[in-house]
Parts: sequence; C-alpha cells; structure tokens
Amino acid sequence: PVHGTRPKPTIWAEPGFAIPWWTSVTIWCQGGLEAQEYHLHKEGKLETWDRQKPLEPGDKAKFFIRYMRVMHTGRYRCNYLSPSGWSELSEPLELVMTGLQNKPQLSALPSHVVTPGRNVTLQCGSWLGYDRFVLMKEGEHQPSWTMVSQRASRGGTQALFPVGPVNTSLRWTFRCYGYYNTTSQIWSHPSDPLELLASGEEPSPVASVRVAIWCQASLQADGYYLYKDRLSEPLETLETSQDSSNKAGFSITSMSSHNVGRYRCAYKSGESWSQQSDLLSLVITGQHDAPSLSATPGPVVALGGNVSLSCSSSWPRGLFHLLKEHGADAPQHLEWTFCRERGQGIFHVGPVNTSHVGTYRCYVSPQSYPDSWSQSSDPLHLQVTGVYREPSLLAQPGSLVQSGDSLILQCHSETGFDRFALAKDEELRAPQHLEGQPSPNFPLGPVSHTHGGQYRCYCGHKLSSTWSAPSAPLVILITGEEPPDPCPNWTSVSWGEKVTLQCRSEMRFDTFHLSKEGSLAPPQVLHVQDTAIPYQVNFILSPVTSDLEGTYQCYGSHSTSPYLLSQPSDPLELLVSASNSQDYTVENLIRLGISVLILMVLGVLLFQARHHQGSPKMQPGHTHESKKMDSEVEL
Repeated sequence: PVHGTRPKPTIWAEPGFAIPWWTSVTIWCQGGLEAQEYHLHKEGKLETWDRQKPLEPGDKAKFFIRYMRVMHTGRYRCNYLSPSGWSELSEPLELVMTGLQNKPQLSALPSHVVTPGRNVTLQCGSWLGYDRFVLMKEGEHQPSWTMVSQRASRGGTQALFPVGPVNTSLRWTFRCYGYYNTTSQIWSHPSDPLELLASGEEPSPVASVRVAIWCQASLQADGYYLYKDRLSEPLETLETSQDSSNKAGFSITSMSSHNVGRYRCAYKSGESWSQQSDLLSLVITGQHDAPSLSATPGPVVALGGNVSLSCSSSWPRGLFHLLKEHGADAPQHLEWTFCRERGQGIFHVGPVNTSHVGTYRCYVSPQSYPDSWSQSSDPLHLQVTGVYREPSLLAQPGSLVQSGDSLILQCHSETGFDRFALAKDEELRAPQHLEGQPSPNFPLGPVSHTHGGQYRCYCGHKLSSTWSAPSAPLVILITGEEPPDPCPNWTSVSWGEKVTLQCRSEMRFDTFHLSKEGSLAPPQVLHVQDTAIPYQVNFILSPVTSDLEGTYQCYGSHSTSPYLLSQPSDPLELLVSASNSQDYTVENLIRLGISVLILMVLGVLLFQARHHQGSPKMQPGHTHESKKMDSEVEL
C-alpha cells in the first residue's frame, strides 16, 4: 500500500469485529471530505484488497463482506486518495470469525450475586482444550480480557478472569470465547450470557431435572442394588418388604454431569443373588450447541428404499448419537468424520419398512466425555410411501386452466383412508414432506403461473406417517400469462384420410400445445423444429373419423416455463363430412343387393324347370323345344 502524508482515516466494522460464520459485515473507512477514492488493505496481501468511491457527503466509504468466512479473517487498514496525495494508513482493525467450534461454559466464582464494590472471578472453561479464552463485556467492541488457558481439575482447560469492582449502576453482562493458537482469528461460539447481580436482586431460577432408575425383578425380592460403571460395590441399596411390588426406584434428585454413566441393578431373595441387569446408559444433554440433522435423498422414502441421516456439527472431534422418539432400540453411535469444514456422522437406514417411521433427533459429544451430549438437533420426521395402493388424481374442471380461474384437484382412493396429501414436483422426485388433510379435495385458485407443474397425491391414516404409493402424475397447464397468438392457419381433409392442423405465431415460442374442448386427454405437444419466423408446427390427425369432430385451440409456450402457456388461439370447429369413399361403400352395398336378387331369381327358375320335367308327357303332334335361360345384370 502507498503511504501518504494526509491525516490517517478511521476504520471500524459493523456490527463488530467478532463476526459469526456466514453472516455479513461492513467495514467503514472515514477520512476527509476531499477524498476521491478509498482503499482497503489486508495484512499479508501485497495488492489492495478492495477500493471504493466515497459515499455522500464524501468523507467515508463502505466495504461489504456478504458472507464471513475463514479467508476474511485478519487485520485490515485503509487509506484514501485526495488531490493532494495519499493519506496515512489507518490503525489496524482485526476481524475474527466465530461459530466454528462449540461454546465454552461461563460461570462466576463463588456466585454471580456480588456485593456492590466487590470483585468477582469469572471462570470460562471447555472440554475442547482451547489454548486461550476471551472475555467480552456486553456493549464493548473490543475484548475485555484475553488469557492463556490452564488445565482444569476435571479435564479440559479454563481461564479465570478477575472482574470488578462491580458497579450496580451499570449492567454487567459477559460472554466468553475460546480459540486455538494455530487459528487465533477463528473463535468458538460465544458462551451463554452471564449477568452479574448486585446483592438483594433476585437471580433467575435454575431448572433441575429429577431422574428415577427403576429395577424390576421377576419375583419378590428382599432388596435391590444399584451399580455404576465398573464399581464392584453397590452405589445404592433399597430394602423391600414382603408385601411390596416387584420393582424399586432409585432417585437422582438433580441430574448433573456427575450422575452420567452406565448403571446395572441386581436383587437378592433370601440368600440368593440374581445376575446383574443389562447396562443402562444415563447421559446428560444440553451441554453444547445443537448439531443439524438432514436426510438424503429426503425424509419421504419409498417402501424398501434407503435413506441416509446425516448429523453434522462444527464440533472439531467427537461422537454422534441418533435417537428415534418412542423407539425401543438403543441409540446409534458414530465417530466423527470431517467434511467441508464440519464434522458429520452418516447413519444409513434401510431397506426402509414401517418400523422406521417416526421422529429422529441427533446429538454430539466429545470423545473424552461420551455421556455429555449436546442439545438435540431439530426433529426430523421420516415418512414411508408405498404401503398402500396408489390413488388417482383428477382435475376439475380440467388440467388446462386459465390464469385467475379456480381449480380443484381430487384424490380418489379406496375407502377407509382419512388423510390425503398433495405433492408438486416438476421432476417427480420424492417430496420433502407430506402434510395430510382430511379432505381429498385440494382447491387451488385463483391460479397463477406458480400453480403450473406436475402433481401427485397420497392417501393414508390419521396419526400415522405411512402413505400409499403416489398417484400417476397429473400435469397442470396455466394459460393466459403471455400475449395472445394470432389465429392459426387450419387445414382439413376428408373422412378416412388425415387432417393437418397448423399452429403458428409471430411470437417466439419453442413449443405448441393442441387441445380439444371437452376432452379429458392432455393436450398434444410438439416442439418447433424450424426457428424461422413464423414459428409453427403441424399436428397430424389420422385417420379422420367422427371422433375427431369438435372445437380445437392451440397454445404456445417456452421450454424454460413448460407449464405456463400463452392465451389460446381463436377456436376452430372441425366438422367431418362424408367423402367419395363413403359413396363407394353405398354403391358396393347396392351391387351386393342386386347380386343376391339375381341369385334368388335363378333359384326360382331352376325350381320351376325341375317341376316341369316331372309333369305328364306332351300329346303327340306337339313339339318340345328346349330353352336356354340367360340373365345379365349391368352394375
């Protein structure tokens, strides 16, 4: 960067110097009114990082970072150019990124309730072994304290910050961060806020969780014994009376990290001891930030298909845990793997059946503290399709709809179903979610271009996430969003041959659609082959019969919006009339009738001839003359 003699400008960042990952930040540089251009320089870069013209009234410039990433961390300076030359460089501004590691814990020793004017020690610690901790006071734009960490007695690292004397006239709210020396400008998530209260103020109540561990035997027992982890001696003993039930409960009044672990129980009846029970793992949750849970290819899965549930976190190393709500199976566990600057565990589920349906959550924990789990991820609901026979989907009044009109999609199924779901997907992928309703009718409208597309419906039952196979896709086309086309040129021929319906337009369409009024069949579709104006296609209907009679219209569309059609052409009524081929058929029938009549006449004459042969002979003197009978008919 160029060093000048003009006074150095001021540099600052909004909303601050510690920016959460993937959020925006603005760097401001303010100098004199004579500034013509501002330059931003990043330490370690030879070239100017960015340059901007000043904003009105001309004394400052804005440098915007839309998404904060690792590459944006570092120290920045700025200067400006004026008619008299370059200014000096500003003081450095250090940008750090937060949120790639899990938050530390912040507490006050001995208490966050402090006598006014006294000091208090704030302890910031984490099991992740951060090298340094930073303490920030709310309202301040620079770190209040940065300290090298020290080993904590129960594992991990910590730093102790002396604070005070506490002034009750101000609000004393703190957060802390942790980071590693190798990545000093990449900080953890901030700790939960800690507010120091003056003596006499009521602190916020702290929630506690009570846990009961039950041990049940198959017969009356004299006593129950609870064991933890690998201890040979029982942790707790409960004596029972002869009239008591066959189970006992061991109570934990306030669940904490000291109570986590693996428990077994046993019972004694007389002088006999039972075997120890199976292991019960007790974990504590809410210790770290929640991971995220997603499904690939999606949470709606066909029966027999496969799905991968991916649990991901900014946690640098650890274990992932997958739980199914109300499931009898034990949690699944996976070790951490690294992918795209995040840790993740991928749980493979399948082939999917109805037992996999339900709500899943995942957690993350450090490898050294596997029973200290994070907050739970958002729930993921896994739904299964193909359990029942597919329904059919119809459109009323039809699948070709004028923009602004109403449309009802009806899902028809076998009886017994009381939930119906509609899914829209142009590429017929599985939907991301199926939201059921009690009615099989889905009113859409007034429709717009957003309603065009392919639809399928599913049917199912209440309080269940199992669905039928999808219906056959129904294509909904929306007309009227484009200017109207000119009237197309129509050409027709006679019965039995073929008719060519030509649709053309001066407007640039690459696809044309031909529809017949009252027909339930989808429109015919042809793509334009010749790009010369006018754009046109020929719809050939063959052979021509009375079924083709009716009113036709054509529409234009673009391949980029295949479900959005133009306004229709003027209607054409196609009439099919009798042709020469029909006349020939009538003539042939007449010829056939005459032939039959001639055969009947010949038959009568033949019968008469035989009859005369059997009659009395002629008297002498008479001459018998043989006759030849000829019959010719011209057609």
